[in-house]
Amino acid sequence: MTEYRTLIVRVTIFWAGYIAILLLGSFPRNMVPTQWAQAVWAVWGAVLVFAMTVVFVRYEGRDLHDVGLGFDGATIPKFALGLLAGAAVYATTLAVFVVAGGVRVVRAAGFDAAAMTFAAGTFVASACMEGFGFRGYPQHTLQRSFGAWPAVITAAAFFALSHVAFGWPWNQVLLGVLPNGVLFGMVTLASRGLAMPVALHAAINMAQWSFGEDGGRGPWKIVVDPAALPRVQASAPITALVVYALGILAAWLWYRSRRYATNR
Repeated sequence: MTEYRTLIVRVTIFWAGYIAILLLGSFPRNMVPTQWAQAVWAVWGAVLVFAMTVVFVRYEGRDLHDVGLGFDGATIPKFALGLLAGAAVYATTLAVFVVAGGVRVVRAAGFDAAAMTFAAGTFVASACMEGFGFRGYPQHTLQRSFGAWPAVITAAAFFALSHVAFGWPWNQVLLGVLPNGVLFGMVTLASRGLAMPVALHAAINMAQWSFGEDGGRGPWKIVVDPAALPRVQASAPITALVVYALGILAAWLWYRSRRYATNR
């Protein structure tokens, strides 16, 4: 019981440190031009959360590989696979609406390649920051004593709550952030590291930006026919949840197959 209590206290302290780092990130973010602010905040957060992880890991006499942050020959291939998986998740969701009708994808005017490159770097930094903060030390530490699913669900819940703390609406958090957190957490377990879930996270965000969502200036734009707009708005959350659920199931089956192969 004492061991469990100590573990929970350490993870709680880690998450408190994570929130403090993000809040402190508002200072350097306010010192740069607006177009640089998000990137500075993401890089600042990723570097400091990684440094905090090193402190916690070293204090416990563990290795970075124990929390999914080790770098080896499989890291880059896993990162590439995560990018492909993220593109597939977004493409699958978009394809459902295109096939259902009323939604078209067109070339966007004013495509800015430099802005797209900058956005990609920002999304990778942001995904690293959140990956280190929730699926690195915390999830791996919880998994040691509570098992896979409790660790994934707990990390995803705090991932969602952190977005609420920074002003995200509840419906967006419950229908988007939370299932994404479960997906990223399960991919972390299945791939045995953070390279793939970080790339998956960044790729989904980048795909959304590339198709004009969230103010993106990518090469494509999604056009919804006015007559189809109510149907698209009503079905969008359900479609996304189904795609996330399929992704979670696939990652869980992968995790279970790898675990079975290891135990044979």
